[in-house]
This record gives sequence, C-alpha cells and structure tokens, in this order.
Amino acid sequence: MRYRAFLGKDFMTDSAENPYIGADGSWFPPVPPPPSRTKRERRGSPMRAGVFGGIAGGLVAVLVVVAASAAGVFDGDLADSSGPISDVTLGTLAHTGTKPLSLAETDLRGLLARVRPGIVRVTIRGDAGGGEGTGFIVGSDGVIVTNAHVAAGATDIAVTLSDGDVEQAELLGADPFNDLAVIKIDRRGLPALTLGDSDPPTTQVGDGVIAVGNALGLAGELSVTTGIVSALDRTLDIGDSHLVAVIQTDAAINPGNSGGPLMNTHGEVIGINTAIANPDEASGVGFAISISSARPVIEALRAGEEPQIAFLGVETESVTPQIAESKDLRTADGARITEIVAGSAAESAGLRVGDVVLAVDGETADGREALLREIRSRHVGEEIEIGIERDRTDVVITVKLGRRPKNDA
Repeated sequence: MRYRAFLGKDFMTDSAENPYIGADGSWFPPVPPPPSRTKRERRGSPMRAGVFGGIAGGLVAVLVVVAASAAGVFDGDLADSSGPISDVTLGTLAHTGTKPLSLAETDLRGLLARVRPGIVRVTIRGDAGGGEGTGFIVGSDGVIVTNAHVAAGATDIAVTLSDGDVEQAELLGADPFNDLAVIKIDRRGLPALTLGDSDPPTTQVGDGVIAVGNALGLAGELSVTTGIVSALDRTLDIGDSHLVAVIQTDAAINPGNSGGPLMNTHGEVIGINTAIANPDEASGVGFAISISSARPVIEALRAGEEPQIAFLGVETESVTPQIAESKDLRTADGARITEIVAGSAAESAGLRVGDVVLAVDGETADGREALLREIRSRHVGEEIEIGIERDRTDVVITVKLGRRPKNDA
C-alpha cells in the first residue's frame, strides 16, 4: 500500500523507495495567491472564488491532496510568544471521561454549533504560490494549531474566522518533524476547542469521529464528514515528518482539510488531519496526528521553543523470519540495529550494530515501529532499560535518552 500525504514540494516522488507524495506542486498548478484584502473582508468575496477556481482547475489533485501548500519549509527563528497561556488547557487532559456516544446517538447539529466557531480557514501565499488549509483555536488569545506543511514557505498567512472576519497571522513556530505549526492572530476572546484524550481506553477502535475542515476551499460553511476510528498507533514516515501514534479513520478527508480537527462525539479534538492513502489503491484511509503526541509539541511551539524529542540514535529494521535466518537470530521479531548515530545515547550506552531490541522497560518492542513509539513517548534525559539479543544471548542495557538533533529525522 502506498500513501499520498499532504506535504510540500520537498517530497514529491512516488516510488518504491519513497512511497509518499506531496501533490500540491506535482499534480496541479499551485493555487494563485489571494489578492490584497482588508482585515474584515468576508467569505464569498473574489478572494474566496479565486482560491476555489485554482483548486477546481486541478481535478486530479482533488483526489489526492489535503492541503495545497506553498513550497518550502519554514526555517526562520521561532518567534517569541506574546505571553503565557492563561485560559487554554494544554497541559491537562480535558476530556469528559464519559463513555463515547455512537454517531447515531450524537446530536451532530448541536455539537457542530458548539465547535464551528473554534475552527478556521488558513490561506497562505509564498514565493511558489498559495494554498488552503485548516486550523483550530487552542487559546482565546488567538493561538491556532495547524500542520507544518500548511504553513511551509508562507510569506503571508491569513485566517478566516467562522464569522467571516479575516485576520493576518504570525508564525510562532513550526516543527516539520512532527508536521505541526502554531500561528497567532491579534484577537482576544476567541472560542477555543477542547483537547481530548486520544489514548486508549478513552479512545478506541470503532469510536465515532467527526472531521471539520476547509475541504476544496469551498466558500460558505466548512465541510463536515463522519466516520470511525479505524486503527490506532500507526507510524508514518513522510518527508521530513516522522509521525507516531497516528489515528487512522474512514471519515472523508479532502484537499484543504490539513490541520483541521478530528473530534470525538463529545466535540473534543483527538487528532489533527494530515494524510490519506493513495486513492488509486485504497479508499477511506485517512490519518490524523494524535493529540496525545501533538500536545507537548504545541506547548513548545506556542512558547517559541524547539520541541524536546527523545532520541536514542539508532537506525533499525523490523526482524522478519528471513532476517532471523540470515543473521542467525534466536528471535523472530524485534528491531535489529543497522546503524548507530555517532555521539548518541545509543553509542554512549554501548549498543552495537546487529543488536536486536526486544523490549523497552519490560514493554515488548516487536519491530521498528514499536521501538519508535516507545522512544517517542519518553522524555529527554530519561533513563530506560533496553532488552536486546546480542550473539544469541539476552542482555539488558541502561540508556539515558538524548535530544533529537535539530535536523535529524
């Protein structure tokens, strides 16, 4: 299975070596940049019509892209924030704690009336053109979350609120590795969405979900689709992004949905819509960054800081029966180390190429993805015990995790 993700021009191939594609530049001409506008310009204006015309003109892209974003990756200094978050719960889970409702039991009209004011259109323009995406408000002081690939390369970011007001936004920070960005508009008293709990047992496969976003850049109300949680804990490597604990859903996600919320039936954000499977080979397979993995990154970007991501410093491959036989391994699964990063925590702890990681702090790591999830769930400086097979013998090694180098994926 191949995937087509909603990323920028720095990742536009479609091959066995690189199964992902950023379709904005390679599948249709970039959306023309919006004309100059007043701060209070309303939806349905020539600006909106022009954006839709650009998207509709590339019909193929309607099938593959979630955001038509400008090329390039933001690499400027992270801006200082304009004060502490005083009225948004980012550090504490804010879910209701009650059993999720089925979609049939959910008052969708009432839920949407409550959450729509917290969801915004994001329109960008840059040196390579313009594009559309979605964002959602996490602070009443104008702090908004979206995807990094939506904001990538932007020289101008405009946010359209639910009442049609258009505000210019500044980029507080972007982290392509996690495909997250935080932008801010100069408004107060905005309705912030509630961040939920995307981890089991609160969120489980089969739970109903609602996606709201700027699909196709259509004027008028934002588009709403529904579905279920199809799977949890997916791992995706997409260009500069390496995403873990990803939610899979069959809720329809389309061009322009990037950065928009995936919500549970209580209206709480449990994911950030980011990628879809190649529609030539699959249908109804979309992916959202889980809010549990996004939360610390959002906090760091909001504060103008580089996210602290735990780093072991190894390249691995999942052990298969063929690898086990060829390498004379006792185990038939695990994550076999193929490379050690110089100066990393792994090198300092004495891990070696050829070691097979079997467990982290007693939790089974049955392959590369399981190991990545375990490491990414930890903190910089945390000590962990890694169980390995070395020369057909079980060994336990203590490792003090380092920090992921800025440009190391």
